[in-house]
Amino acid sequence: MHSHELLIIAIGLAMDAFAVSVSAGITTRRSLVQTGLMAALVFGGFQGGMAILGWYAGSAVSSFLAGYGPLIAFLILAGIGIKMIYEGRQEGTGGESPIETTSAS
Repeated sequence: MHSHELLIIAIGLAMDAFAVSVSAGITTRRSLVQTGLMAALVFGGFQGGMAILGWYAGSAVSSFLAGYGPLIAFLILAGIGIKMIYEGRQEGTGGESPIETTSAS
């Protein structure tokens, strides 16, 4: 993995952790220092651990799945396309506003 790829992943994870930490800080009634340290420890541990676990899992199966990459990508994209077509053909899913407006009488 190149350093620019690692930087992009790190920024994405940091934005996610920041958003949750801000909401936890707004709603907490305990000490902000204690909440901040706990959030940093939990997020850092889980996100670092999951990245390492994913790296090792990917390394373990990469040689097995390398020849099937195009087929796997096709099946995933075909499944998404079929699901989109199915949902688009269902009655009652098009043209309706997700927010119902009611007139005040």
